[in-house]
Amino acid sequence: MNKTSENGTKVQDLKVENQERRRFLKSALVAAASMEGFIPRLAAQTTRASVDTAAIRDLKAKVRGEVLVPGDAGYDVARVGFVRSMEQRPAVVVVAESEQEVIAAVKFARDRRLGIGVQGTGHGITRPANGGMLVNTSRMKAVEVFPSRRVARVQAGAKWKDVVPQVQPHGLAALSGSSTDIGVVGYTLGGGTGWFARRYGYAANSVISADVVTADGRLLHVSETENPDLFWAIRGGAGNFGIVTRLEFKLYPVKEFYGGSVFFPAENTREVLQAYSGWVKGQPDALTSRVAIYNLPPIPAVPEPLRGRWVVAVQGAYLGTETEGANLLRPIRQIAKPVVDTFATMPYAQIDTIANDPQEPMPVILHTGTIADISPQLVDRLLQAVRLGERSFVVQVEMRHLGGALAAFPPSGSAVGCPLGKFWFNAIAVFGTPQENALAGQEMAKIREAVEPFLTGRVFLNGLGGATDSTRARSAYSPENYQRLVAIKRQYDPNNLFRFNSNIDPRA
Repeated sequence: MNKTSENGTKVQDLKVENQERRRFLKSALVAAASMEGFIPRLAAQTTRASVDTAAIRDLKAKVRGEVLVPGDAGYDVARVGFVRSMEQRPAVVVVAESEQEVIAAVKFARDRRLGIGVQGTGHGITRPANGGMLVNTSRMKAVEVFPSRRVARVQAGAKWKDVVPQVQPHGLAALSGSSTDIGVVGYTLGGGTGWFARRYGYAANSVISADVVTADGRLLHVSETENPDLFWAIRGGAGNFGIVTRLEFKLYPVKEFYGGSVFFPAENTREVLQAYSGWVKGQPDALTSRVAIYNLPPIPAVPEPLRGRWVVAVQGAYLGTETEGANLLRPIRQIAKPVVDTFATMPYAQIDTIANDPQEPMPVILHTGTIADISPQLVDRLLQAVRLGERSFVVQVEMRHLGGALAAFPPSGSAVGCPLGKFWFNAIAVFGTPQENALAGQEMAKIREAVEPFLTGRVFLNGLGGATDSTRARSAYSPENYQRLVAIKRQYDPNNLFRFNSNIDPRA
């Protein structure tokens, strides 16, 4: 027997629409990105790096995976990440399959003073590894689960989609993000704020231990009792201190939750944004939510009610019963008549169906920051900048509700800390050609200008994308934490070997 949501749409139908929505978001963004012409363009611009052939041959003898230089088959595939707008042309790429191969790569780079970049999936590229070494860990995907301890252990290249199927049968969940296609290690070390964040906090603060290859080629085990300073730094300091080859973290007793999206017509955007701003102030920590404006394409994969439309949605996950969740959601459903309502009780394995983030690489432009409140003034300026109802390269503008456990963890517990703001603002534009890049950039500049007066000046490290300067990265930390990170960087990486990232400069 089919359950029925409050607006009369059958839950079984909504699940089908959820699956369709995943397909249309992927299709929309991939179509906008026009990827078939993008990778060859990068490859054509790549020049052969001057790396000693004998040294490369020696490195290949130590690596079971691949050692690639410009011109080698597989070089272009190994060097590009998910965010295709960030070109990088490393002198050498090591596709590692073990910790020993990571160590060999680090020693090779250290001896030749090559900077090192690390890439599992390439979602978080902020500085290209041009002329340096790129260590690609995507083949290191082992996952171990210890249900009695509520702990999982993963290698450097594992994605959340490798973890979820192994923890779900035990009634457990990890603090994964809005997409399980993202790498566990990069997401976690950058902070990690997913759909259970207000209840359980940052993913970084659930880390129990890690194995780290440092700049001097050592493999160190870090935890609260072993190398505690480095353990503190990597949880929020990301890849600045070495290459994390193995990560162990807590799991939580979540078998199912109440989650989904309520979509409204674009003409209700102002009402939804203002209502959402007031609604979240009284919500329990068990509810993590966001409000998002979507620009959806007119393609067959989009369900008919949403096809080719601008819409606004309230999305979230509630760790409680369906009855409780529906009661919490009632004020949102009463704002206007929803176009589609997908909220339902679902297993943790279906967590991707809330946001249905694309899983295909693409060139994007991002803008991120934190804001104190979704004020009427912010809404006015934002709606002047976002071209609702028009053709646009902007595909999504969102504001995520923070607070709860994100604010409760003591700042001294790890390098990650809650920025000064109640909402995390993100805007995303997608372009297909270099010419469209400039046009998309102009649209994003208008959005940046509109929200600038309302930003707190603090950012989430995981939200940074594109060419991120040191000042922007520094704003992810409190002044005290940043100075402590600099001191630890000087200790473990004084020559800034690991610099192709949101960099913490040891000379700061």
